[in-house]
Amino acid sequence: MMLLILFGVYGLTEMNRQLMPDFGLELITIDVEWSGASAEDVEVNIIDAIEPEVRFIDKVEKVIATSYEGRTRMQLFFEADTSMSKALTDVQSAVSRITTFPQDIEKPIVTQVIQRDEVCRIDISGPFSDKTLKYFARQMRDDLINMGLANVRFEGARDQEIWIEVPSDNLRELDLTLSDISNRIAATSIDLPSGSINSGDISKQIRSEQLARTPRELRQIEVVSKGSGEKLYLKDIARVFETFQEDSPYRINEKGSSIGLLVSRTRGADSLISQELVQEYMENISTKYPQSLEIVVYDVFSDSVRQRLTMLVENGQMGLLLVLGVLFLFLNGRVALWVAIGIPVAFLGGLGAMSILGMSLDMITMFALILGIGIVVDDAIVVSEHTTTLHRRGMHYQDAATQAANRMFPPVLAASLTTMAAFLPVLMVKNEVGEIISGIPITLTLIILASLVECFLVLPTHLRKSLKKISQVEQTKPRKFDAWFNHFRDQYFCRFSEQTFLHKGFTVIATFCMFFIAITLLSSGRVKFEFFALPESDTIHAN
Repeated sequence: MMLLILFGVYGLTEMNRQLMPDFGLELITIDVEWSGASAEDVEVNIIDAIEPEVRFIDKVEKVIATSYEGRTRMQLFFEADTSMSKALTDVQSAVSRITTFPQDIEKPIVTQVIQRDEVCRIDISGPFSDKTLKYFARQMRDDLINMGLANVRFEGARDQEIWIEVPSDNLRELDLTLSDISNRIAATSIDLPSGSINSGDISKQIRSEQLARTPRELRQIEVVSKGSGEKLYLKDIARVFETFQEDSPYRINEKGSSIGLLVSRTRGADSLISQELVQEYMENISTKYPQSLEIVVYDVFSDSVRQRLTMLVENGQMGLLLVLGVLFLFLNGRVALWVAIGIPVAFLGGLGAMSILGMSLDMITMFALILGIGIVVDDAIVVSEHTTTLHRRGMHYQDAATQAANRMFPPVLAASLTTMAAFLPVLMVKNEVGEIISGIPITLTLIILASLVECFLVLPTHLRKSLKKISQVEQTKPRKFDAWFNHFRDQYFCRFSEQTFLHKGFTVIATFCMFFIAITLLSSGRVKFEFFALPESDTIHAN
């Protein structure tokens, strides 16, 4: 028993706590931006070019494409058990082979969608420019990543751009077009290797480092150069300034512009530990940033994890108390105590095995543990009740415990195997749903196996000690509950069983009628069915 307890304690310290189990998504997205294009143009020139190339990639199950003004997103769903690294490479290769794209589109972005649980969101705002807020947000992101939070993404942080505005009068006066100026900038603003020079034992590489990275550097680019020595720079004919990308998402709050950080846990990380790291960082940044910078942590997802895990634990405790009450009501107090102790021991053995298999403590596995309370206790009740029956008939307590364990092993093992056989087919369910609910049959199987070990290798020894002490105590009259229950069994239950046996036809018809009523209630919608009951959301979205 001590080995099972230590094994379970070790498993609890190693298991991650999270809301849902980790699962893979057989999904790849393709995002393409084409500034200024209508949704129809995007569909004709981009979607129609990509779809024939990716639709017939190996194991592609479904393709969904949506076009918007200035951009498009395509979703590629793959069959279960697909190698997503190979699928990602195939999609990237297929997109790179397309040569009919419009010249002014952005480079297509191919991404594999990975399931991540949110930890929290951080809102950064204050009396600062968007550029300064983005600088602060970038510093916070880097700090959080250095602390071990590998998934920190910006929300509402627009990409910076450098705009060049040339008045039409200047273009006509110089007989230039925007294309001429664009070509001149492209030819001048470059950063390219230019070979090497070898002199004896010395080799030097030559590189052209004239890439203009700031508005100031762009203003110094020559646009017109005449033979007489006259020169016109870009600053002479155009307005060059830095701004943010148009038509990109941005954030505002009641105080003005803001930038958000979305913190997510990595696969295999503990949601509660990740939130503790964020909280620790927030407590230590008061001296690092200006006092006027407002930093708000909200949507703390770990609170939901903690609340729901606590809810399941409380429900499990209530179920355990009810089971204990029934045990002490029908069994001898000493025997009921050892049967009750076997429940957490079997659970700890199962938790230790779950940690070895890399499982987490989440809503699915916690539900399976609660479901297993009644299943696990049945084995111990059968063995202990038969042991006390044999002892009550005069058999020595040692022989009673040994014989009851030997006699009950085949039926208890058969009952356990049939229970496992009822749940294990769930593992055959594919896709994301199968990965999510696979924890139920695995968890139940592990705690049933641990229950068998406790029931036949640990419980008989404890029953011997309990029956020995019961034998040494003088026999007293039966408890009032035992007398009442025996009267109910003999006078009412036995008569009811006899009547159902004598009227077999009525019993069979009544059973089929109740089954038909249950099916009718479910199929008619009077009894609702929902695979996952979602909690009420605390967020409002407006579009």
